Amino acid sequence: MKTIIKGVAATLCLSWILPIFVVDAAAETAPTIENMRYGKYKENVMDIYLVDSATPVPLAIFIHGGGFKSGTKTQVDDTDVKETLLAAGISVATIDYRVTADKEYTLDQILREDMTLAVQMLRHRAASLNIDPAHFAAWGNSAGAGAALYLGVADDIADPTNTDPVRRQSSKIQVVGHLAGQSTYDTTQWASIVDVDPNWAELSEFEDDLYWFNVDSRDQITPEMYAKVDIAALFTADDAAIYSEKTPDRYGTDAGPINLDFDSIIDDDEREEAKRAARVLIAHSSKHALFIGEHCTAVGLTCEIITTIEPGPKRELSDFMIEQLLPTP
Repeated sequence: MKTIIKGVAATLCLSWILPIFVVDAAAETAPTIENMRYGKYKENVMDIYLVDSATPVPLAIFIHGGGFKSGTKTQVDDTDVKETLLAAGISVATIDYRVTADKEYTLDQILREDMTLAVQMLRHRAASLNIDPAHFAAWGNSAGAGAALYLGVADDIADPTNTDPVRRQSSKIQVVGHLAGQSTYDTTQWASIVDVDPNWAELSEFEDDLYWFNVDSRDQITPEMYAKVDIAALFTADDAAIYSEKTPDRYGTDAGPINLDFDSIIDDDEREEAKRAARVLIAHSSKHALFIGEHCTAVGLTCEIITTIEPGPKRELSDFMIEQLLPTP
C-alpha cells in the first residue's frame, strides 16, 4: 500500500517535470471508432482510439465534466492526456452519458447504470478491440473525476448467470484519475470536508444537487438518497489505485478560507459572482482530494494526492496511469 500526499506551488519548476513523451497538442488523433453504442439511451455512445499493437493493450476511459448536467465526450481533447497515453501504448475511450439537466434521470442512475455499463461493454468487446480487460483505467475532471472515482471503488456488478453476455463482465477498473473532483455526492458531508458553514448550500445558492436527486428543494432528499451516491463510503482494500489532484489551474486556488459573507457585498452582480465563485471552490476544493487520501490510507490503497496545501513538485496524471497500467521493463 502506498499513499503519497504531495503539495504543489502555484508556480512550478517546469524543468523538474520531465515528460515521458513529446506530444503535439495540435495534432489530435481521430477516433478509430465513433459513437459506438453501449446502452439503450441515445446518450450511451463512446468514441474509441485504438493503439496498433500485436498484443492486447491497456485501456483508459475518459469521463467528461459538467456537473452531471452537461458536457460531451469531445472534452477528451481539452488536455494532452489522451495523446500521451496513446503514445505510451494505451488505448483510450471517451463516453457520453445521460445528464440531469431536465431532471429526467438521477445521479444514482447515471453512476450505477451508465458508468458501469460502459466498462462492461468495453470488456465484452475486449478481444475485437485488442484491449487487455485486466488493465482498465478511468479519468476525468470535476464530475468526470467523481464518476471515475465511483468506478474505482464501487462494488463489482458482474452477474455471471445473466443471459446478456455484457452483464456478465466485471465493472471494476484498476486505476483512477481524479482531477479537481468531488469525494462524495452526499453534499451534507461537504461542510465538514471543506470546513465551511453547514448552511453553505443555501448561502451560496448551490442547486446542482436538486438536479442530481430530481427534487425541487433540499429537504426532499432523504438519507437513503444521499447514501446511494456516497462514494467515500465504498472504499475497500481491493479497489483501484487512485491519483487525485487539485491545483490552482483547475478552478482556482482554495488555500485560504472560503468567504460566504455575501450580505456585505452591495453590488448585485458582484454578490452573484461571489456566490458562484464560492460554489465552484467548495465543489472543487483541495480538501476533497485530502479526504480521498484519508480513505485510501484507512483501507490500504495505492493513492497519490496532489494539492495546493503545501508547496512542492508533482508528476502528471498520465505518468501515474502509465506506471500503473504498463508492466515495468
